[in-house]
Amino acid sequence: MASEDWQREHHCRTGIIFTAFAIEAMFIFYRKQVDPGYDKTQKECRKTMHKNTLKLCGINNYMGTKPYQIIKECLEVRDAIAHGDSYTSSFNFSADHLDNQDDIAKVSWR
Repeated sequence: MASEDWQREHHCRTGIIFTAFAIEAMFIFYRKQVDPGYDKTQKECRKTMHKNTLKLCGINNYMGTKPYQIIKECLEVRDAIAHGDSYTSSFNFSADHLDNQDDIAKVSWR
């Protein structure tokens, strides 16, 4: 049962992060389609970028909806991991006693 719980949690976290990266890429792709002069290297806050992109695509009043709030939460999880803002702790650990990479991966997610 514990193994199934770990797998479920692992796949949920992986799915959230993958979804966030895909959404981020989608916004950049669509922005380039509707605004050929868009330069992603010119920094713009995410909220402004999303609002402007949605407006240019003819999608208004989406950012306050429940689906967008879920997107926002996925992006926050992605940011925490991608930018190292998630909670971290350190301790001495030896993986010598573990037989395979699956066991090592399970320990690293805990």
